[in-house]
Amino acid sequence: MIRVDYTPTGDMLADGLTKALLREPFRHFREQLGLVDVTEALNRRRNNLRVISEEELADQEDSIAGGEVEWNAAALGSDEV
Repeated sequence: MIRVDYTPTGDMLADGLTKALLREPFRHFREQLGLVDVTEALNRRRNNLRVISEEELADQEDSIAGGEVEWNAAALGSDEV
């Protein structure tokens, strides 16, 4: 037995893959796929970053590398960090 159910065009996943969608239909399509906008999460994470000194960076690199690491600010193309 074959069953055919009606699906409104706004609920068809293929629409999001075959045509340009306006903002609201695109959001609905994104939700159907289970995707989320990570912009807010990235902004929150960016706000939690802090500037560290060259010495702090070298200490962290030492602990990661397990040995001494020479820090060279010129490698970043800048005299200041």
